[in-house]
Amino acid sequence: MTVRMWLTMGNQVNNHFVQSYQNSFNWSPTSPAGTQFAFQTSTNLINWDIIFSVTNNGSVSTYLNYSPSSKSRFYRLVPQ
Repeated sequence: MTVRMWLTMGNQVNNHFVQSYQNSFNWSPTSPAGTQFAFQTSTNLINWDIIFSVTNNGSVSTYLNYSPSSKSRFYRLVPQ
């Protein structure tokens, strides 16, 4: 299983990003098939919010993140 996040930051003009930064980040946990994970985000490493849940079925899950609301943001994939 792979969880991939595309992060895009920049200015948006007519629904197109200009002067943007884009990068992808991958999480590939080693776990048995059927293991459930929570994809979480935080701005302070103390309080975490679940963005979505995913089950290891050997596929690739992609999350698109356009212009996060804070300059400092952390992400993690936690087994449930």
